[in-house]
Amino acid sequence: MLGLFPFDDKNEFKKRSWVIVSNEKYNLNHNTVIAIPITSKIRNFEDGIIIDDFDLEEGHLVKKSEICRSKYLLSTNL
Repeated sequence: MLGLFPFDDKNEFKKRSWVIVSNEKYNLNHNTVIAIPITSKIRNFEDGIIIDDFDLEEGHLVKKSEICRSKYLLSTNL
């Protein structure tokens, strides 16, 4: 999915790919999803996690990617 993520200064936003990490029960009960950015440009962030297709319950990754756990998005636009 694509979502608008804020830059570190919180004044500007960038459209990025993201992956939902909250489960369906949480999403429905709170009318919110928790998502984190994902990139195929692996930079080995200190808190990054490298993932591939085997790590997903649903969906498909074209290539190995990295998620950054310290950045997340809460969205109530369901």
